[in-house]
Amino acid sequence: MAARLHMNVSAVRRHLEALTKARLVEASFERRGRGRPSKIYKITLEGREVFGTGYDMLLIYLTGALLAKLGQGEAVKLMAETARSLAAGIRRGPGAGSYLPLLEQLGFRPMIRKKRGQLSLISRNCPVLRAAKEYPDLFCQAFHGTLLSEVMGAPTVTLKETMARGSRRCIHQVNVEGLRPADSRPAPYSQ
Repeated sequence: MAARLHMNVSAVRRHLEALTKARLVEASFERRGRGRPSKIYKITLEGREVFGTGYDMLLIYLTGALLAKLGQGEAVKLMAETARSLAAGIRRGPGAGSYLPLLEQLGFRPMIRKKRGQLSLISRNCPVLRAAKEYPDLFCQAFHGTLLSEVMGAPTVTLKETMARGSRRCIHQVNVEGLRPADSRPAPYSQ
């Protein structure tokens, strides 16, 4: 942030700490390899309301209208189809098969963890958190789960934790046995 804003690092840190005290930003520590953990700042739901653009409210109203018009079952199908369309565009674009940078670009702040033969995709941010809290089945399951399944080429992706239901992150467990060879090339892993 300091580099992008052309500010002193300590000045940016001071502002972030003030925003943390005001509960507009939350801070946590995250280990990234060896050495000291990094302090990570993330905007809170309250911060989104203060600094937001109104897109969250628009998305909530559009989703409510979608549910009223189509019903739960058809809305779930439409969200899954939307995720499949987005994934198809991602696979055809530059860097196809390299899903982490693309999920980063969408705002999920993804990280992969491989532990005891299990592959988990951890999303440390949700770009549609307010709407996901209102409609978790549509956004967390039908959209996010389908998107991950499609871009990773995994037949089974299971939601284990979600920010929409109070967790600090979203965790999707991936069935590694069915990964497509093009998508299973080495990716940055975090232990």
